[in-house]
Amino acid sequence: PEFWYFEVVETVRRLAMTGVLSTIVPGSFTQLSVGLLFSFVHTLTIMGLKPYTEMRDNILSVLSGCQIILVFMASSFLKYKNTAADPFDSAGMGAVLVVSHIVTFISFIAWAFYAKDD
Repeated sequence: PEFWYFEVVETVRRLAMTGVLSTIVPGSFTQLSVGLLFSFVHTLTIMGLKPYTEMRDNILSVLSGCQIILVFMASSFLKYKNTAADPFDSAGMGAVLVVSHIVTFISFIAWAFYAKDD
């Protein structure tokens, strides 16, 4: 357990993503930017440290982090580029978000079945 402290890091991230973001004006660009920054830094930390024993757990964590980053970016895009008025752009961003969630979920299920043989 080289990264025994990483559960503390994960708890701090969760607190920051809920507690800190809730103190910022809801729906503001600042709130979206801070959430994006927290997610980006955490994903880079996972990529650099690879704290989990199994590589597939590290990959799934990075994939989940990228998904959260994509959600914050899409939220910023839809809020400040006024694309919500154009149904194609809104539908396209919605499709990207749904596909990213499905890919993450399918990856988790596939790796869970793969891991049961270990």
